[in-house]
Amino acid sequence: MSPVHTLPPLTSGQRLGPWTLRRPLGEGAFGVTWMVADVRGGTAALKVLGAPAASELTVLSTLVHPAVPRLLDHGETGDGAHYLVMELAPGRPLEALLADGALPPDAVARLGATLLDALATVHQAGVAHGDIKPENLLVALDAPVPLQLIDFGLANGQGGTAAWAAPEQLAGGGAAPAADVYAAGLVLWAALEGGLPHAELPAEEALARRCRAVPATTRGPAWLRALVAQMLDPDPAARPDAARVADTFAAHGLALPAVGAGLIARRARVAHVARPRVARATRRWRDRGGRLG
Repeated sequence: MSPVHTLPPLTSGQRLGPWTLRRPLGEGAFGVTWMVADVRGGTAALKVLGAPAASELTVLSTLVHPAVPRLLDHGETGDGAHYLVMELAPGRPLEALLADGALPPDAVARLGATLLDALATVHQAGVAHGDIKPENLLVALDAPVPLQLIDFGLANGQGGTAAWAAPEQLAGGGAAPAADVYAAGLVLWAALEGGLPHAELPAEEALARRCRAVPATTRGPAWLRALVAQMLDPDPAARPDAARVADTFAAHGLALPAVGAGLIARRARVAHVARPRVARATRRWRDRGGRLG
């Protein structure tokens, strides 16, 4: 296991490589994120970590989706800590929006379509996010892509946040695609109802209740309620995968984010993917019915 270092003190105006810290954006279990600017005045999100970011770096350089901020840079602070620089995603954490209560069902459906389409891409790349929760979802309902999935620090690992975890994670299991689907369903349930299921009960009893049975929801169209219920099945084998859920949203008229050739080219430059790997990936995509723009 890599050693974990104490995060260095950070101040506005400080430089890390070509990036100048402007203001803090948030703090998580493994690091702190700042809005930064480069010498041309462009802005980005820089995450300082107390340990080498090899896992998150590998994941971010693998993913190509409009709802996953792209990797721009990485480096060391000079005093044992490491940093990742990512595209600055628009919007506010879904957690902040839910503090004002439930969202309109049509908005929940738009967010769900984007989130599950992003998760389908994440899972196809052999990655499980492991910590789907409102704090890790940035929402801008007026943007073409209304949601951004952030913080892959627990990808394919152990841990997560108990309040948003699948029953199998609460029993000690690690990150897995089916657990991501459950957590996404719980997020959609909370967005429809304005909070977590069984919020009137003590936390331990509330978790036990939803591990035994699917919580009921009364808001939104019948198809959306049924879809969320399928995602919240306590049995991971009974849940639909993320691609199937995204297809269900599309079948009900929700637009899924388009992955264009320009996005692929930008990400390939950042990730420095070896040419043979690009060729193999392109062949697989074409064999599965994909088309190049």
